[in-house]
Formats: sequence, C-alpha cells, structure tokens
Amino acid sequence: MRKIVAEWMLEKKKKKKKKKKKKKKKKKKKKKKKKKKKKKKKKKKKKKKKKKKKKKKKKKKKKKKKKKRRGGSSSSRSGVCEEQKCQDEVFPLSMNYVDRFLSICPIRKSQLQLLGTACLLLASKLRETSPLAAEVLVFYTDNSITLDDLWVSNA
Repeated sequence: MRKIVAEWMLEKKKKKKKKKKKKKKKKKKKKKKKKKKKKKKKKKKKKKKKKKKKKKKKKKKKKKKKKKRRGGSSSSRSGVCEEQKCQDEVFPLSMNYVDRFLSICPIRKSQLQLLGTACLLLASKLRETSPLAAEVLVFYTDNSITLDDLWVSNA
C-alpha cells in the first residue's frame, strides 16, 4: 500500500511539474506575442510619423510655392523694399496708404495685390529720389498684374 501511495504521490508531482511547464510555456508565448504586438505598434507609429513628416514637408512646399506665386502680401512687399534698398519710410507709408484706402473703399480679393503694388509705387515716388520702377514691381508680383493694370485701374 505504501508503494501505491508513493507512486501516486510521484505521479501527482509529475503532473504538477508538467502543469508548471505548460504555464511557463504559455507565459513565454504571451510575452512573445506582447513583444511582437509592441514591435508592430512601434512600426506603425514610425510609419505614421514618417507619413506626417512627409505631409508636413509637402504642405511647406505648397506654402512656399503659394507664397512665390502671390507676391502681394505685406511681407513680400517689405522684401521688395529691402532688396531694392528703399528708404525705411517707404514700406510703412505704403501700408498706411493701403489701410486708408481700404477703410474708404471696399475691393475684391483679386484686386488686393494691385492695390498694394500701386501704394508701394506711390510711396516710393513720394519718398525716394529714384523711385521703384513699375516694371520691377510687376516682376515681383510674378506678372500677376500688368503695367496696364497698374497705370489704369478701375477699382
């Protein structure tokens, strides 16, 4: 009887060991799965980041292209003054003219660049000894306005 009980106890211990081994294997598998999932998540995040960076770069390029095309914003007109070495008073004076004109007369967006260019031309003629040439200003607008528009505007 002792022999039978001893064998039974041994079998129980063996079963326990097998169960422990199975549990360990399951835990290892779970850990591996978790690691794989984490790696996949990291890869996805990296891909998303790369896509976002690419989108940002594309947006920046588009913005730069748009800025180059427009050329009528106040910052670009300031750039014109800097490149043409105008007096410091010319740009603020032209902005003053723009503000004063807009407070009196509403215009379409399409005519805003023309207005800014005309005001810059007028300010340079009033303050400079050698004013900006109209052709230069048309060039800076990327030919979005013409000399005829600048000289004869029916706003």
